[in-house]
Amino acid sequence: MSNYKLRVASLLNAISDNSAIEKSMQKNEPTNLWMVGAWSLTHQNVLETFSKSNRMNLSQISKCSEMLALFHDFVHLAYAPGVLACQIDNDLEGGLNLLKFFNNTHADGVLKLVFIGSSLDASSALYLAEQSTGYKHIEASNTEGLSGFLQQALQASLKHRATLLERLTSIAKLSSLTPREMAVMIQVLNGITNKEIAQDMGNSCRTVEIHRASIFEKMDVKNAIELSMLLHRAIRN
Repeated sequence: MSNYKLRVASLLNAISDNSAIEKSMQKNEPTNLWMVGAWSLTHQNVLETFSKSNRMNLSQISKCSEMLALFHDFVHLAYAPGVLACQIDNDLEGGLNLLKFFNNTHADGVLKLVFIGSSLDASSALYLAEQSTGYKHIEASNTEGLSGFLQQALQASLKHRATLLERLTSIAKLSSLTPREMAVMIQVLNGITNKEIAQDMGNSCRTVEIHRASIFEKMDVKNAIELSMLLHRAIRN
């Protein structure tokens, strides 16, 4: 089996959860801001103001363990857009467990993590900085730069969402191909000529040309180069 065929097969496997794809394709779905832990009034005001100004759904959870249990429901969703902000001064172990969970299930940077606390030791702070998809260490008495970092995290989340939607669109287009068209497409992507494909599949060149035209129409591309670029983006992302 060719490398392309293996990669395309992996994309097709993602079609199995249709409900997740449908939910992810809802472009107008609002973003989320999850506040975890015991926040000072100063920080809470900054976070609430930010969520209101960006029309985000705001959720407040008291402990990292509760947040971890809640997010187990999101494991099979293709995307849960938003920003996760954790105050872990009194729950370092819970914060690290939550981070490990996201590293394992959302390794592509779906959510941006903001771990805030003044009691972090140097090694824990370094671990968070190296492992988290987004990290900001702010002392309990300081809010400087928090709004700016939240904005950066939100924009990164939205950018990732757009990239994923493009990938899901490619998957949906792939799912419309017949098995015969898929076989032809794999060979086209590998640079095989129509004549060679026809000989390999035991068809006429005309039949291969019809399959090729149908593939281009369904994938909404004009030629093999555009098809290759479309699949490359989907595989890469």
